[in-house]
Amino acid sequence: MASSSTVRGGAAPNWFLGVSQGGIPGTSFVAKFGRNPSIGSGQTEDIWGAGGTWVAPTQARTHSITGDAADVNTSGTGAWTVSVQGLNASYVLTTETVNMAGAGGVNTSNSYVIIYRMIVLTAGTGGTNAGVIAATAATDSTVTCSILAGVGQSQMAIYQIAAGYTAYMMGFNGSMNGGNNANVLLNLFAKPFGGVFNLKSSISLNAAGSSFGTRLFAVPLTFAAKTTIKLRATSDAVGSDVTGEFDLILVAD
Repeated sequence: MASSSTVRGGAAPNWFLGVSQGGIPGTSFVAKFGRNPSIGSGQTEDIWGAGGTWVAPTQARTHSITGDAADVNTSGTGAWTVSVQGLNASYVLTTETVNMAGAGGVNTSNSYVIIYRMIVLTAGTGGTNAGVIAATAATDSTVTCSILAGVGQSQMAIYQIAAGYTAYMMGFNGSMNGGNNANVLLNLFAKPFGGVFNLKSSISLNAAGSSFGTRLFAVPLTFAAKTTIKLRATSDAVGSDVTGEFDLILVAD
């Protein structure tokens, strides 16, 4: 990686700012963050809004996008439109905008092997989504992505690298707020395409109230195209509220 680069408007102070500004050809940046608001004692769960274990996809699927009765396009007080972002059957980055229709749901136009992010784009007088917005796979009724009520953005520390890209992880972090004498182990897992999830690193969070930890890699971890990455936590106390985030530089092969 070069120490400096030329980007829009002149020379960037450093290479990473150049990536953020879109001035380094063939590179981009993604920050994935998630929250699991309640991990039970002795339980191991993925860091995403729906809680429990996120089920890895086995094939491309259309999804039904459902919300609260107030999450209705143009007439509701909640979310009107939602951006759905993921990978299609060819593992190519795919995005579409869904017009919300409340609890009845609206099917996506595209099929996805993963939906890794949803964002509320427009909303009524409430300013954001009124209830939980969920993406449910058509073939097996699996919830693969969700937005908690009033947040406007999915919280999902899970990502799959698109075809034609290699990802470099700069680091990851996590926090815990449980109000208990909790001990939480936050684990970074990666699953190469056709393989299984393998542990890559861990952070221990220990506190009576809250705790934060971070792990920076002096030499970035490298992940090949189609690799799935996720954060997963184990707690020894009831109701541990755990967040996690990781940063990736994506480079076109």
